[in-house]
Amino acid sequence: MNAGRSLGKQRFFSLVLVSMVVAGAVGCSTATTEGRLAHARSKGAPSPKAGSKGRSRVDAAAEYQRMMARENGPFAKHRLQLFGGLATGEYEAATPSQPDCTAADADGDSTCDVRLNLGQDADGDPSDIHCLIDTTPRGPFGAIIAHRLDGAGLVEMPKLTVAKTGEGMSATFVANWMKNTQELNTVGTLKVATFYSQGYSATCSDTQPGGRKTFERVVGDFFRSLKLAPNPGRPAMMTMAYDLRQGDRSTGFRYGLVEKRIGGKAGTAEIDFAFRLKTDGKTWQGSDNSLLVARTATGSVELYRHAFSGANGQALVVLSAKPSEDGKFRLKLERGAKTDALEATPKAPLSTELWSAGEFAKVARGARPNYRYATLGVDETGDPTFNYLSITRSSPGVLLEEEEAGKKNDKDLEASLKDELHVLDDGSVTKEVSTDSIAQRIHTWGRLPDGTGALEPQEPRNVKAVRAKAKGKTR
Repeated sequence: MNAGRSLGKQRFFSLVLVSMVVAGAVGCSTATTEGRLAHARSKGAPSPKAGSKGRSRVDAAAEYQRMMARENGPFAKHRLQLFGGLATGEYEAATPSQPDCTAADADGDSTCDVRLNLGQDADGDPSDIHCLIDTTPRGPFGAIIAHRLDGAGLVEMPKLTVAKTGEGMSATFVANWMKNTQELNTVGTLKVATFYSQGYSATCSDTQPGGRKTFERVVGDFFRSLKLAPNPGRPAMMTMAYDLRQGDRSTGFRYGLVEKRIGGKAGTAEIDFAFRLKTDGKTWQGSDNSLLVARTATGSVELYRHAFSGANGQALVVLSAKPSEDGKFRLKLERGAKTDALEATPKAPLSTELWSAGEFAKVARGARPNYRYATLGVDETGDPTFNYLSITRSSPGVLLEEEEAGKKNDKDLEASLKDELHVLDDGSVTKEVSTDSIAQRIHTWGRLPDGTGALEPQEPRNVKAVRAKAKGKTR
């Protein structure tokens, strides 16, 4: 997966904020009177007279509100074609854009840089939205946010929106920001949106003040217009997307992708990545995790790698497992410069929720009493180990998932906390309900290959319903 690449430089707007504007903002300092006077003179405004301190504060607050209300357009639509016609769409802009695309690398991956020119605002300043379109998913999402903030702090709690969009799903992060300098505070509105479909992604961003409605309109229409053909270098087989929620508020997302392995290798690669936004209403923190599982043509695991990132997108912990001899796996934990490794034999198949869907289906319809599989984790001493998940049936179409490490002993199974999994006939999870959050599936595409022991070759009910309404037409 691509990490946070450069998203380009952009002119920042400067404004000295007074305490009445940023009251209640976390981690932000207010400007001094000297800073306000210096800023007023730099803009060509007359020097405030004695006793005008209150008026200066009101003027600064009014200017801040005016800047944050900035919007652009609408403009004409222009056609876009990338990667030799594999990706097509249209975008709104004042003038046509000239994509700047990189040559395909050793894995056949490429990136196209597209700047959407939104003309000038009321002050005559240029405005644009920067988009990167990739043949692989870009991320981690938290690293992209941190890169665009570039050391600035938010002056409000961010809003995260996760939705089914066009042929895939999108996640959008928006919040006003401020960056302190010696005399002035630079302010703006961070707007970052990423679209995932099949094995592709499109990431658009803008840091200038205001423009929220413009960004939502331009980027939303662009994402919805994108039409993608399978990438012959690494064709996707199946994708799934989940909106992570607390009540009606999105607090993160998950996107899973299964594709053919690159380099002509037989088998598949499963990529699953997630972003979570935690906030108590006063502070916020983002975190990412990603999972890569490489399998042979028969579904045997050749590599199982799970990485966890912090607020700045930097990897904090990396867990990996590779098969050894006699059913053993070589487990490795990397935490900074420290590495711990050992060999262990799993007491259940090392797998994932998606790859276990076929077994989930058997439990859901009562064909087997339970199912148990292993994932990677860390034990009480900090060493890498296997964690085990037990799946049992609660009612038709509803399963219970229990992490065995959460039990005090084997006798308190009923007392331990269990997640509730709502599954379709094929065993795929449409909703997961835990004690503090819900993961709701909002998008699915394709299916896993036959003969893997995973998903059975049948379509989810919602896909059948859509095709029935369309009188048999497919995408």
